[in-house]
Amino acid sequence: MTEAPSRGMLLELGEDLGHPGVQLGSRTIAGVEAWRAAAAVATPPERAAWLLRLSEHLLVATPHARARLDAWTRSPIRTPGTAAWIRDSVLFFGDRAVLDYVVAALLFVPPPVRDFVVVQECCFEAVGADSYAWIGSSRKVDRDGRDRPRTIVLSGAAPHLPRLIGAVLHEISHAWTTPTPSVLVTVQGEEGLRNYLTQQGLTERFDKQVGLDERLARALASVWAAQGEE
Repeated sequence: MTEAPSRGMLLELGEDLGHPGVQLGSRTIAGVEAWRAAAAVATPPERAAWLLRLSEHLLVATPHARARLDAWTRSPIRTPGTAAWIRDSVLFFGDRAVLDYVVAALLFVPPPVRDFVVVQECCFEAVGADSYAWIGSSRKVDRDGRDRPRTIVLSGAAPHLPRLIGAVLHEISHAWTTPTPSVLVTVQGEEGLRNYLTQQGLTERFDKQVGLDERLARALASVWAAQGEE
C-alpha cells in the first residue's frame, strides 16, 4: 500500500504539476481551490489513492522526463524487461548481494524508465554487504564501449537492506527527472558552490530546486513501489 503523503506534500505536488484533474472516488478534483479544499479533509487512505492517481503526471513532471519519454516512444526498440534480462543487462559493480535489490526495483518502474536506466544512463555500485571496501576503475563502460554518465551508489549494510528497494527507486526517480550530469562534483566543490550561492543571495532559489527534485523523487518512488506490489 502507498504511504499516504502529508496534506502539505500533496499541495506542493499540486503546485509542481499545475493542479491537474484527479478522479478520487465519485469526485473530480481539479484546480487550485478544489485541491486545497479536498486536501484539507482527505483521510490518509484517500491521500494515498490521490498520489497514485498522479502517476502519469509525475512521469512527465520535468522537461527532462518529458524528453526521455518522447525519445522512448519514438524508438522502435523494446527490451524484454524481465528479471533475467535486467540481471544480464544492468551495469552493476561491487557487492553481488545488492544486485537482487536493484533487479527487484527495476521490475517496479515503467518500461521507459527501466530502459533509460539500464540501457542508456546509469550504472550501480554497491558496498557494505559482502565487503567493507573495494577498488576499481573510475570509468564505467557498458558492453558496447559506451560510458555511463550517472552512477547510483548503494549501501548494502544490514541496517539499510529493509529500505534498499525504496532507496533504489528514489535514486532512479532522480535520474529520470533531472539533467544528465557532465561531471561528478566533489564534496569540496559542493561546499564551494554553497558558499558562492550564499554570497550572491541565491540560496533560496537553489534550495527551492532541491526541494522540488526531492519531492518528485519521493512521490515517484512511492507510486512505483505501490504499483510494483500490485
